[in-house]
Amino acid sequence: MVKKPKKSVKKTAKKTVKKLPLVNAEDQCRFWVCDDQILSNLKDLAGALGRMSDETYRYHANPEKNDFAKWVDEVLQDKILSAYLLKAESRQEAEKTVQDRLKVYA
Repeated sequence: MVKKPKKSVKKTAKKTVKKLPLVNAEDQCRFWVCDDQILSNLKDLAGALGRMSDETYRYHANPEKNDFAKWVDEVLQDKILSAYLLKAESRQEAEKTVQDRLKVYA
């Protein structure tokens, strides 16, 4: 009787991705949206982008400036998200970008 060789099972290690801590802006550094919303972190920003009008979005993000990208960079210290927000061409795209980025946060 001939023994068949055992099939080797490849073991793969699970990658554990370390989540980033969600940064909360201090009171004096919170983002004041022109429609009276006050934002402290990226979760607040994602929600606000979903609720605000396109007109409000364009007030803060237009060809001359992007207040959201600047705040995310300077206060929340997320240069990657800031760069993506600079490229966002609509409120909906900015909202999706923030929602996607939130996946790397705890």
